[in-house]
This record gives sequence, C-alpha cells and structure tokens, in this order.
Amino acid sequence: MKCSILSATILITSLFTADLLAAPKAMITHNLTDTTTNAYVDGRAAPQPAWPNETTKVSWTIVKAGCRDHREEGICPAMIKMDIDSSSPIVVGTLYIDLETGVITPAKISANGFTVEVNAPGEITVLKD
Repeated sequence: MKCSILSATILITSLFTADLLAAPKAMITHNLTDTTTNAYVDGRAAPQPAWPNETTKVSWTIVKAGCRDHREEGICPAMIKMDIDSSSPIVVGTLYIDLETGVITPAKISANGFTVEVNAPGEITVLKD
C-alpha cells in the first residue's frame, strides 16, 4: 500500500514538474506603446512585429526556428527594438530566452524611454516610460 501511494505521488510530481518546465505554446508580446516593436536575433527580425497597442502571439515553433543558431546552448539572445519603421530604430536592450522553458532574463530592461517587463515564460509587456 505504501509503495503504491509513493509511486502515485512520484508520478504526479513528475508530471507536474514536466508541465512547469515545458516551453510555452507561443511568445506573447503586449505592446502598450504607440510604436511598433520587434525582436532581432543575429540581425534578423522576427517574422511578426508587435504593432502599437496590440498583443501579438508567435508560435513557439517559429521562435525556435528563428533561434536555430542558438539551439546548442539553448539560450537565444533577442535584441528588442522600438520604432522599427523609422530610419533610426530605438534599441531597448537584449533579452535571453531559454528555448526549452520559455524563461526570459533579465526580468526587466529599460533604455531610451522604453521598458520591457517579463510577465511569465514566453510573455513580455512593452511600455513607454
């Protein structure tokens, strides 16, 4: 009896832990500014920018494809730029995305009048200061 209870507890714990560590289904960007933003990996723009005052969702499969040169180390550096339609886009900073879990670090970056806050794995909010 004790063995079966212990086995059930271990099974439930491992399923719960695996779910917590799983990558998100999408990268979600809440752009609460009046300018368009996008992430750049190795100089390449993400396929779908976050339009002003909108929420954008990009499939995690596409995120991983965009980070293909960083699969070995598992961490993808994404430079966040604002006002990407202008001749002088504004760099806010770089976020590092764990491709397996969706964890994004650092939790907050601020520069040049904008702030990017991490809400959850695979989810950020962009704000004007």
